[in-house]
Amino acid sequence: MPSLKIFSLRSPKAERVNFSIMPHELSFENTVLEIDSENQEYLISANAELMVNVRKCFFSQIKTHDLIFFRDTFIVFNEALSNPHDTDVFIGHFNENQENLFVFKLPEKVSDQSFEDIRKSIGHDHQGPPKLYIDCQSVLYMDSKAINGMMALIQDMKNEKNEICFYAPSYKFRTYLELANIDRLVPLKTKSDAWVDHLIREKPMGQGCKIANDSEEHHIGRERLISIGRQNSKCDISLSDPSVSRVHAVMIHMNGELYVVDCGSTNFSYVNHRKIMPYCLNPLKINDIVVFGHDTYFKIRPGDQSPG
Repeated sequence: MPSLKIFSLRSPKAERVNFSIMPHELSFENTVLEIDSENQEYLISANAELMVNVRKCFFSQIKTHDLIFFRDTFIVFNEALSNPHDTDVFIGHFNENQENLFVFKLPEKVSDQSFEDIRKSIGHDHQGPPKLYIDCQSVLYMDSKAINGMMALIQDMKNEKNEICFYAPSYKFRTYLELANIDRLVPLKTKSDAWVDHLIREKPMGQGCKIANDSEEHHIGRERLISIGRQNSKCDISLSDPSVSRVHAVMIHMNGELYVVDCGSTNFSYVNHRKIMPYCLNPLKINDIVVFGHDTYFKIRPGDQSPG
């Protein structure tokens, strides 16, 4: 069953669409798309011209990670459903020493949705009893719904005889445990654990990332798009470099990864001195250098831990 992630210059937060019945139709003002399946291949058609990767068309075969673009809308196609682990709190799923380990990181402001996301993530796993590490060092605020969500998760884990550990709890988080009278019901790991720290550090884009140069820095949150252009107030990053096009490129953060897409610019975009093709997803990693036009560059850096 395929899925889509839809980004727009007007609404940069990703919209996820899963569908099982085909043909599947989507409408965007005057543009109508239809996705269908034939002989185990996926096809897209439209009543207006599209860009599918580099090619202009009204009809095309599509596969996972193909980028579909029209007007100001970017759609990433996936032949499978959206990853159930694709949540704001998920860090990683690991099998260490025959243990089924899940690592999560709570944001500064915790909602009940954070704990619901954790429950959904482990609910999709069938590799044995899960052991949860929940990093709590950033927590500053929890409301009553969040505390109730946490208590429900703890109770579920106890009922199923599964392990849960709150890792590196902040002072505030500990006070919430005390207020809920559950501080003695669940282990707290107050000292750092090298392998958990390593897992969190090795997921530098999981909570977002930064692009920076000598004069400016921008944070790109999870599941978001930012646009780059020349003296364009509608772009998230407006540059004065005359070699940069009006809408030059976008950066898309999804599934814990960062991509750059050149929007058919006049003077091109480059990753580590390599010119990239327009309207394609080009993956980036920490310390990559992206150049727009002739002179404007940004370096990819790890993000802070504020939620995206």
